[in-house]
Amino acid sequence: MSTTLLLPWLAALVAGPALGATIARRCTSGRRARAAGLAVAGPCLLVAALLLAAGGAGVVTDPWGWPTEAGARPLLGLDPLGRAGAVVVAAVACAAVAAAPPRAAVIARLLWLEAGGLLALAGLHPTLVVGGWALTLGVAAREAAAAPGGRPGARVVLAYQGAALAALAVHLAAAHLRGASGAPPGPLELGALVVAVAGRQALAPLHSWALALVEGGPGAAATFLGAQLGTAALLRAIDADGPGLAPALAALGALSVATALLGALLGLAQRSPRRALGCLLLSQGALIPAGVTLAHGPAAHAGVVLAWLGHGLAGAGLLLGLDAIERRLGPLDLARYAGLSARMPRLGALFLVLGLALVALPGSAAFCGEDLLIGGMIEAHPFASAALVVAAATNGYTVLRLALRLFWGPDRALPPVGDLLGLERAALTGLVVAALAAGLLAQPLVRAAGVDAAPASTRPPEGAPRPHGSGP
Repeated sequence: MSTTLLLPWLAALVAGPALGATIARRCTSGRRARAAGLAVAGPCLLVAALLLAAGGAGVVTDPWGWPTEAGARPLLGLDPLGRAGAVVVAAVACAAVAAAPPRAAVIARLLWLEAGGLLALAGLHPTLVVGGWALTLGVAAREAAAAPGGRPGARVVLAYQGAALAALAVHLAAAHLRGASGAPPGPLELGALVVAVAGRQALAPLHSWALALVEGGPGAAATFLGAQLGTAALLRAIDADGPGLAPALAALGALSVATALLGALLGLAQRSPRRALGCLLLSQGALIPAGVTLAHGPAAHAGVVLAWLGHGLAGAGLLLGLDAIERRLGPLDLARYAGLSARMPRLGALFLVLGLALVALPGSAAFCGEDLLIGGMIEAHPFASAALVVAAATNGYTVLRLALRLFWGPDRALPPVGDLLGLERAALTGLVVAALAAGLLAQPLVRAAGVDAAPASTRPPEGAPRPHGSGP
């Protein structure tokens, strides 16, 4: 079931950030560039939210398409999970533009990342999906290279994400050549899917690029990781060839659980706040592909939506909050208490709430999502479920360690700094409200989006017939 929009809203959703990036890059001052960026990012967020609320269970498509033997096929479309992802990308980009340093190049890169993420989520033609991935890859590598001493990190991002992009192209080409013949996916197609999803989702052993990106550009990392393009590609593959993907799903499920545990353990050993936060996001983010590959049923499908929203919104807030600290004080060391609560009380409170919302604060979107996902996999995969619970508990300790080391303790002899500025405070407060509201309104949210009526994008039990899904 699909709904065709009367106007090309999806094209506007993708083209808007690209146009805003072009305008922002030509602005003569950073303040004007940020104003131009917000003038585009704000309406894009509004459009994405309206599409999520009013889209229903089917695919929402633009009226434009490309000709095929069976007639015109839409170029752009969003299923319920894609609409949730679009909201995350638009919200994170809007917050990142508001909280970023007022530099035209930075604002433009954030908007290009938003455009690429939305293009990959909404593109129904393989060329558009690959183009969206390629755009986000180029901008993320440029952002990592722009950081002081960031060229090694940029090379890491290019190497790992270039491999993931090539694997995605191979997978989509193999699926296209196989067509509707009914033949199951071959080893090359399955292997390419595993590499593409594992590389884009930073699943071990293809995870080190995520830490390099977090260290190089927190705003870009928030937008890049929040898009969950690997999960989106996996969901489309499941909808098209669910039963034939069993080997790939098993491999990705194992890698996701291993990544959740590895990231949680690595986070305990980090002295750099950015690396500790990167490990935390790595671990919590692995829960989403774990739920897609291991959890069963409509409730688990709704859990993917809520976990996606919770991870994207709260994770972005933590990255932007830490960036606000380090832009004022430089890199800090978790081996010593910084005692910033007296100087930055608002940021300290927001940082703690965002951290707890990321690791399942009761009432948050992540809490509801984790509960639904683990509940959907505990019978079939009890050991994987237990491992994810252990990882989440360990991540809770890492959140408290970050908050206490940064904001509590004796007031050190650090340079005098002020609390959050107006736009920074608005961005972080908005992310807190969104992460908590998505959890408190979880049932009407997933019902309005229709996701509980379209369970095909989660893996069904063995032998069960696969219902018609929501992907293209």
